[in-house]
Amino acid sequence: MKKPARKKKWALISVGICVVLVLLALGLIGAFSSLKAYKDMKASKDLLFSAMDSLGKRDIESAARSFAQAQEHANKAASELKEHKISVGFLKIVPYAGTQVRALDSFTRIGGHLSRAGILLSGAMRGAPGLDAASPQQATMGTMVDVLTKLGNDLAPVEKELLAARKESQAMKTGWLIGRASNLKKELDEKLDTALGDVQKARKVTAALSGIMGVAGGPAKTYMLLQQDCYELRASGGLISAFGLLECSHDSIKLADYQRADINTLRYGLISGEGIPALPSLGGWLVSYGILPTLHFYDAGWWPDFPETTDVLAKIWSKNGKA
Repeated sequence: MKKPARKKKWALISVGICVVLVLLALGLIGAFSSLKAYKDMKASKDLLFSAMDSLGKRDIESAARSFAQAQEHANKAASELKEHKISVGFLKIVPYAGTQVRALDSFTRIGGHLSRAGILLSGAMRGAPGLDAASPQQATMGTMVDVLTKLGNDLAPVEKELLAARKESQAMKTGWLIGRASNLKKELDEKLDTALGDVQKARKVTAALSGIMGVAGGPAKTYMLLQQDCYELRASGGLISAFGLLECSHDSIKLADYQRADINTLRYGLISGEGIPALPSLGGWLVSYGILPTLHFYDAGWWPDFPETTDVLAKIWSKNGKA
């Protein structure tokens, strides 16, 4: 009776050993596969940062080459993982090892988004004066307005790819990431947030540019620039000591006028009943000296409210016969 039990025990042990060997073999295949993919992903990461450095130096062609090579390595890593679905799938359920493989999957997808963003950015800046080192650096104001306006539109797909990369990065589980993988994740997130912030700011600025400068053939726009003296503070910043008129058109910027904002230049101010907002402090101070409360142009920044200050300045400007 003991011999059959002993045989059964050895049979179970043999099956167990076989199962362990199979799992170990799958694990080794998956580990080897993920190691090869990780090497390609590291190469892709190095090329991505090299491309970013090239963009900082305005070397668009080098940046484009680096982005294209980074994409090749990222695709190769993805292909290596795809070819070993069973072994990689097995590793994904193992603590630490599984997290590293899933992280590598995420790094591959993030790298793909970053590569596409870089290629799109390189294409958007190609031929732009002042942005592409290979193009002529001298350009008219009108050309630069048109180039920057177009660039703002071309940055939309770049922003889309960066947002997709950040979404992928945020979905990554990093609890088991250590060493190089952990450092790569931190570095990637920092650079990604910076790049995305810069692209979004650039899009806002370029979108506003045509509205500020006007369009080709359109009328010029005039802006008033006020210089404030910080040694005599007011709520808006300081005493208005000078004013300038800036004339902007699609292809030019010209300072048309620049004068001291004193009583000799702008003689008339507003008196009570002419649209001065409540001024208890200023009015009381003037009355105490027996002076009729008159609000002159240079003193119009009395409120911590820029729209109201602008309205008061416009009324004083008009009262002095200015267009």
